[in-house]
Amino acid sequence: MNVKGLLIAALALAASLRVEAQAPPGFTKVPFNHEFGVGFRCAQNFGVSPQAAGCVALVLTIDEIDKCFTDGIGGKGCFGDNNTFVRTVRDNIVAARRENTPADQVIRTTTGVSMKDIKAKGILGGNNSEARKECRRLPKWGFHC
Repeated sequence: MNVKGLLIAALALAASLRVEAQAPPGFTKVPFNHEFGVGFRCAQNFGVSPQAAGCVALVLTIDEIDKCFTDGIGGKGCFGDNNTFVRTVRDNIVAARRENTPADQVIRTTTGVSMKDIKAKGILGGNNSEARKECRRLPKWGFHC
């Protein structure tokens, strides 16, 4: 199946998965969550395959974006309070309060990197900054992380 066919099938499946997940036939009656139900239905439709993985990712992404419009961001909405992105932004806002100037606070909030670390270690900040960690994961293109 090509990517276009997968997308169409996954969108159709997404519409059918809007109901709460139920235990598949023959399984013990335990409270399956929505994510399990999505995975099970995608595997039913595509087998255990890369297409099924793509189906799960697409359906859950559609669900999350839908929650953004219906319930807002954070809390019970999309990207809930324990979402990595939401936690990172929240932590950056808290950390920005320790900066000296409003400009430094904006930089710390948006990048997570302290101006003190930028001045001492460069644009990627200190040794444990998320920006520097990500840089270390990338191939070296002639620059030092």
